[in-house]
Amino acid sequence: MPAAGQEPPLSGLVVQFLPGPRQAIYLILAAILAIQALFVLRVIPRGQRRPLSWKAVSPRVAVPADAKTTFMSTAPVVFAVWGLSGFYAALSPALYRALSRSDSVWQSTLPLFALLAAATATTIVLRRLNGRAQTIIGAGAMLAGLGITVAAIESGSTWLYLVASAVAGVGFGAGFQGPMRSMAPQAAEDQRPALLSAIFLVAYAGLGVSAVIPGALISNGRAHRGHERARRGTGCADRTRAVHRDARQDRAQDLMTASDGLRAPLRT
Repeated sequence: MPAAGQEPPLSGLVVQFLPGPRQAIYLILAAILAIQALFVLRVIPRGQRRPLSWKAVSPRVAVPADAKTTFMSTAPVVFAVWGLSGFYAALSPALYRALSRSDSVWQSTLPLFALLAAATATTIVLRRLNGRAQTIIGAGAMLAGLGITVAAIESGSTWLYLVASAVAGVGFGAGFQGPMRSMAPQAAEDQRPALLSAIFLVAYAGLGVSAVIPGALISNGRAHRGHERARRGTGCADRTRAVHRDARQDRAQDLMTASDGLRAPLRT
């Protein structure tokens, strides 16, 4: 968990600076997975290893009767927070480039880094709260993050968009940990794997939908109009700052002219 959030900027650095980025990133991931597999094999005691059977690896998805009420009430939150993370993973780099007017690949990963880092920190800071409180905090922070994101796009502010990403990350961390903590005690130990499968089924459904819909919008040109709106917002903010700067310069010039006019009679 402490490493969560570092992957986006590291991936951006690989894509921007290493040769053959399309192949290099997958070779690096394959090496990491191979190392993790070796560690897993070392962790499992030899005495507990059994022959692999289809029943042991067949997926099981079920919600225990005692957890159904909690599952139904928290599933929308799980779907929404994972959908938000999917949206950030799919569109956030392009949106950040439109706001910052920069072609840097690794800098475009900063919003996703802010979201994941804030989510990790949230799970640590709020670990002592009960599941219901965390779910409420997560839903509220997610809505706040969306509102700040809209404000950042309208104003063309890059730093405000990073703040929105961090706030949304708080919603992602608490909005997922809260339901998990609420449902886990309501299932027996042998029922928890199937319950976790049901939770992650909802989570990945939200993740997938939030990636498919933006892709459809991009293919129809609607997302491009959204990027153009972000660019117009950035241009509007720049023009506003230019107007204020020119007004300050004109005022300073008028004050200097008036001061020279007052000094002239004194010199004569």
